[in-house]
Amino acid sequence: MNTTESAQGTVVDFNADTYTIIAYVFNGQWWCQHNTFLTINDNGDFEYPIASPTATVYALFVLPQGYSYPKTLERALPSLPDSLFRDSRAFVLEERLPSNRTLSFSGYTWHVKHYGEYVYGPETNFWNEDNAWVDSLGRLHLRITYDPVTKRYFCAEVISDVVFSTGEMTLTKITPISELHDSSVVGFFNWDENPYEASYDKYGQNYRDRKLYNFNNEYDIELSKVFHTDNSNAIFVVQPHEIHTPIRFNIIKDTIISMRFIKEDSNLRFACHYGTAPFTADNLIQAHQYSGTDYISNTGRMRINYWLFHKDSTGIQEGEVIFDSFDYSALSSVTDRFPENHNMIQGYPNPFRNTFSLKYDDQTTEPIRVEIYNVLGQKIYSQVHYRLSATQNRFIIDGSLFQSGLYLCIVRDGAKTHSIIMSKY
Repeated sequence: MNTTESAQGTVVDFNADTYTIIAYVFNGQWWCQHNTFLTINDNGDFEYPIASPTATVYALFVLPQGYSYPKTLERALPSLPDSLFRDSRAFVLEERLPSNRTLSFSGYTWHVKHYGEYVYGPETNFWNEDNAWVDSLGRLHLRITYDPVTKRYFCAEVISDVVFSTGEMTLTKITPISELHDSSVVGFFNWDENPYEASYDKYGQNYRDRKLYNFNNEYDIELSKVFHTDNSNAIFVVQPHEIHTPIRFNIIKDTIISMRFIKEDSNLRFACHYGTAPFTADNLIQAHQYSGTDYISNTGRMRINYWLFHKDSTGIQEGEVIFDSFDYSALSSVTDRFPENHNMIQGYPNPFRNTFSLKYDDQTTEPIRVEIYNVLGQKIYSQVHYRLSATQNRFIIDGSLFQSGLYLCIVRDGAKTHSIIMSKY
């Protein structure tokens, strides 16, 4: 069990005369060791009191007695040696959420970020759990407040309790873009606080340079003027931004904004729209697709925050943003209903905006029927296509009237059926 105060567990097949448990905590920048060894009860239970108030990950290693482990009481470590992972009989790394307080927003549980008197990122900000709440209408409020006594600003962030796998996530903001202070940032993003074990399993290294790799599987939609010199006020970015060029754009209308991620197994798509669903080409502000090899679809928690990049001592940078809803739809709701088969059919472009072409690789001249279904299983397109020759195997489909989302395209050729998932942004 993992809490913000302590970690408890049980060791099986453990000989205290031969092995011991060594613990470390990560505070956002450094690994530190606060307890040399953990006491194991006769039944194998142990408890690790997490002393550091800023610890975000703790690591426990079962190692032989007398093992020459790296001591961090005098100095902190930027990363744990891979030898700890290699030489341990067992190890576990767990994320420690930054507060005991949770709230319910749009049917999901969110943890509220709180570090009290301690500075924590992004940037050098203070975080107060009182600056996030849900009103009687179910809307999420995040605010930045100022304490004139300490001359400190306190920001707000909420973190999803669950890790969302492949699917579509939409966050709707109702505060007008013009009401944001020039130095404030509204963020909707994915962040994996604990990538170390997965990195070791995949690469044989528990840490990879964040300036060279998207180590924390971070991708962001941010609303702010602070990062831009071209007067744009919004950005799509896959980290590290020094390697992956951010997509900057400008939100002009002071109206409701919907920010969307569509996570597929090997593709990540961003979109920002005016208004709410249905999402169409008419209300699309900007879209982008990323297919880099460092994208991982099923790690990290979704986060929503409101924070300051530059701070003054006047208190004029206080503010509040309101979010109407968060929605998640799993891709499996489509693919489970209609199995996908790419052997005979290809679609391009995917995702599409208005029209797309289907290529059917079957060298016959028989007519085929193309059917298209939405995520509710409703048939929205059905047409027979005739081929004059065996080489005429590409058909143009007009999807300009389709709403933004996922669609199943089925090609029926006599007794044979093939399908592909298409996506419209």
